[in-house]
Amino acid sequence: MNEELILETIKEYLIDDETRYIKDAALMALKRLNGYGYEGVDVEMLTLHALSVREFILNYCNIEKMPKGLMFTYVNMICASYLELYVIKNYVNSEDNEKAIAASIASITEGDVSVTYKDNTSSDKVLNAKALISSLMDGYRAYLTRYRRMVW
Repeated sequence: MNEELILETIKEYLIDDETRYIKDAALMALKRLNGYGYEGVDVEMLTLHALSVREFILNYCNIEKMPKGLMFTYVNMICASYLELYVIKNYVNSEDNEKAIAASIASITEGDVSVTYKDNTSSDKVLNAKALISSLMDGYRAYLTRYRRMVW
């Protein structure tokens, strides 16, 4: 089912013949996200992130096709892009966000600024997701630069 939805989304938005490469990358990203504990991944949204990241890589490197040597960098960037949306969707844009934040704060100290929360689970989830995003995106430009072409 996931593979069919990925292929359908790719065919809807893709112009060239890299369908299999993108499908494989999206499936690897899905497996990786599930391995990190993110269940219920929106496959269509993940595939759109795969297409968006592909466009970024092609434009940054000034190339026409995705190099095979960038597969794992590509998968990491897809995961990071999806997780950024996941954090925004689940933790930043929630309804009554200000009320929820105010209710979760135990104390605020203004001298040397300190905030103590009643429940650390939601803030821990955000911090863990951001740490994962950071580790996935760490050094990707060095990998992309290897494939970059100069344009005059």
